Amino acid sequence: AWRLQLSLRCGNAMLRALKTWPAALHRLAGQSSQSLAPDEVSHNSVCVHMADAACWLHVLQLFTQQRHLCLQVDVMGCGSGITAFATCLVPLWRDALTMMNFM
Repeated sequence: AWRLQLSLRCGNAMLRALKTWPAALHRLAGQSSQSLAPDEVSHNSVCVHMADAACWLHVLQLFTQQRHLCLQVDVMGCGSGITAFATCLVPLWRDALTMMNFM
């Protein structure tokens, strides 16, 4: 009998393929509950979705979660955070620059 097991790489690909940030965030939580500890790539995939939707507050919360998990916020994640701030109705450039503190 074949047993299919979800790998972290497959989970990260699914996160990137999702169409909305709420779906990606829900899937990220699902990875944790399936004993697939999310890594930096997992978080970056969700951050990209949030940046597209200008969800800067959610990006900050995700970065805080990454720190609690002892995961590094890398250039891709930080770039997504800056994009989220920059695409707001009123661009928050000063706040966007504070994203560098997470790196």
